[in-house]
Amino acid sequence: NIVEVVEDADVSVQKELVKKLNDLYIEASKALATLDASVKKAQKIEEIQEKARAYKFEVCEAMQALRILCDALEETVAEEYWPFPTYCDLLFRV
Repeated sequence: NIVEVVEDADVSVQKELVKKLNDLYIEASKALATLDASVKKAQKIEEIQEKARAYKFEVCEAMQALRILCDALEETVAEEYWPFPTYCDLLFRV
C-alpha cells in the first residue's frame, strides 16, 4: 500500500530542502525590495555626482546582495524548474 510506504518514509531531507528554499526566497524578496527602494531613491537625486555615488554605493551593493541569494537559489533549484537562463545558458547557449 503506497499510503503506508509514504507514512513510514523519512522525508527529513525533503523538509530541509523546502525550508532552505523558503528561507532563501524570503531573503531574496527582502533584498529585491531593498534594491527597488535604493533605485527609486537614486532616481530622485538631481545632482549627477551624488546620483552616481548613490548608484555605486547603494544600488550596486543592493544588487550584489540580491545576486548572492539568487545564485544560492539557482544552485538549489533543478534546472528544469529554474525560470531564468542559467550562467551556463548565458555563456554557451545565447
